[in-house]
Amino acid sequence: MQRDLLRGAVFGVSFSLPVSAAAVVAALLLTSESTSPSAPIALPPTSSPAPQPTVTVTVEAPVPSRSARPPEPSPRPVPQGSVVLVDRSTTASDDECTRIVTVYENRSDTAVVSIIQSFQTSYAPKHKEGEYPEDKDGPVKTLTQDAGIAPYATRQLTWDVCAPELTKLMNPYPEDGTGGFMSEVGAVPTKTRWKWLAQ
Repeated sequence: MQRDLLRGAVFGVSFSLPVSAAAVVAALLLTSESTSPSAPIALPPTSSPAPQPTVTVTVEAPVPSRSARPPEPSPRPVPQGSVVLVDRSTTASDDECTRIVTVYENRSDTAVVSIIQSFQTSYAPKHKEGEYPEDKDGPVKTLTQDAGIAPYATRQLTWDVCAPELTKLMNPYPEDGTGGFMSEVGAVPTKTRWKWLAQ
């Protein structure tokens, strides 16, 4: 209804006004009509941003070549020769220990770092005055000592060999010292072993 009235008004005005004025009035009337709330407003379509492509980079660790093996170490040379006990002497003894001085000769082309020496202990069993029984064997004692013997060199080592468990099997040490050797621990070197520097 409102549209028809506006169109009639424009038509009537166009006959009473000059052409230029009638065009202005028509434009104003049409503008007011286009802003009517009943007319839908068309909005330009909005486009969402295109998704960015995802780039995946895969880095693979280099596989070691089976042919690139480290060289195997060359075997150590086997030492040639031996170590020999060339001298020994007992320098002190009591009813528990005995001190023995030994001399070793390294008859080898390789240095020696340690000596492992075994000793056979001995004792005189309890006896009456004036009796001299044969010695009996006690326990075997094995001791180790740093040696540091150079190739083809000699070294003197001192050993304190103790067997306090033998004290109760011997006569008490005599007060005057007579025959005191019958109440002392004895020891004799037996098996000798050693460790080379290269081992």
